[in-house]
Amino acid sequence: MYVNKPCIFAKERIRMRTKLSKRKDMKTIKKWLDMWNSKFCVLCVACLLVSIHADAQINKTSVAQKGDFNLGLTIGTPMIKGWNAVMPVISADASWVVLSEFIDTKTFGKNGSVDVGVYYGFSTYKQDNLPGIDEENQLLYHSVLLRSAFHFQFVDKLDTYAGIMSGANIRSYSNNSLTNDVSFVYNLYAGAKYYFSPKFAGKLEFIEDFTPWLSAGVSFKF
Repeated sequence: MYVNKPCIFAKERIRMRTKLSKRKDMKTIKKWLDMWNSKFCVLCVACLLVSIHADAQINKTSVAQKGDFNLGLTIGTPMIKGWNAVMPVISADASWVVLSEFIDTKTFGKNGSVDVGVYYGFSTYKQDNLPGIDEENQLLYHSVLLRSAFHFQFVDKLDTYAGIMSGANIRSYSNNSLTNDVSFVYNLYAGAKYYFSPKFAGKLEFIEDFTPWLSAGVSFKF
């Protein structure tokens, strides 16, 4: 039986070419699918970030508006050289926002506010074995100050601020051999309040060269 070998070889070459072509097409399709999958993932992440940013802008809570009245209660670190603290510093502050949204920024929108207020702090200390004094001596330490701060909101629900305070520190001693005194003070301070609700916030505050230098507490908005 006669077999046309050139014809068989030609058919085999055609079959191999078809097979290679199919493999090449599959690789091309896979490459395109991988590329589109990566682009789709990037697009999804971008859409998610845009939606989060848009939601934050829509739901952004302005934490300081003109006319707001704020009342804060804090507990601070007692520290007077040479005296032992009997209790932490308990303080209260009240402030009124007198100016707000006077800075217009692209990133943070209308922002910036200024408040004025008052501060009162109270703490107790004791001191043993004073020279020439047999009984224990106690010190009542009061701080009465006026203060003002500039507020700027970088993050939703977070109020960051810095300002200056000035007033009087009053020392009152239980032992008559020591003279009560009043001293004038002025200090810089900075802090942050995070609002868990429109009317309630937790706060942390630092006061330069002051007792307390660090305090934490709560703030109420009315």
